[in-house]
Parts: sequence; C-alpha cells; structure tokens
Amino acid sequence: MKKLLMACLSLLMAVSLTACGGTDTDDKTLTVLTSSGYAPYEELDGDGNLYGFDIDLMEMCAKELGYTVNWLDMDYDGIIESIKLGKGDVAIAGISPTPKRAEVVDFSDNYYDTE
Repeated sequence: MKKLLMACLSLLMAVSLTACGGTDTDDKTLTVLTSSGYAPYEELDGDGNLYGFDIDLMEMCAKELGYTVNWLDMDYDGIIESIKLGKGDVAIAGISPTPKRAEVVDFSDNYYDTE
C-alpha cells in the first residue's frame, strides 16, 4: 500500500510540474502513454480496450487526484521519445529506470522490482 501511495504522489508531482510549464490547469485530463501486449500489465480485450495492472493503477491514481485518463497505446520503443516531445503527460508501461533514460525523463518510485 505504501508503494501505491508513493506512485500516486509521484503522479501528482508530475502533474504539478506539467502545470508549471503553462498547461491549462483547468484541464483535468492526463494523456497517458502505454504499450499493450505485456500481460498482465497492459493488454487489449476483444473490443480493443486496455486493461491490466498498470491500467488499473493509473486509473486509480488519476481518479484519486481528480483526473480522467486519455490513453495512447503505442509501440514501446517510442514511449520515451514521445514523452520528450510532449505527446503525453506521463507513461506507464513497465519502463525500468536507467541512468540513460533518467537523463531525459523523470521517474516515479518503483512499484515493481524486476530483479
């Protein structure tokens, strides 16, 4: 539960920093980038709707913070660059923090350890 709370707080910090960059703060929608096809974290159902652990986590955090989510499903390899280009507010797709990635994007606290 503590890691879940930290993930939500990290999301709040990311949203707050985005607002400082001139984003319309009345817009309570987050564009969230993900990459489906990685069960059980991000998958598509028969109707093309996203579901899985990461989807549920982001929806819960956004709801807690008063935001709605606009999902953008894309190729995993394009997520970091798309964040850099401002095509999304945050990403959730099992992206492990590395020193190289941390040079261009900010990471929340880990909520899942792959090691």
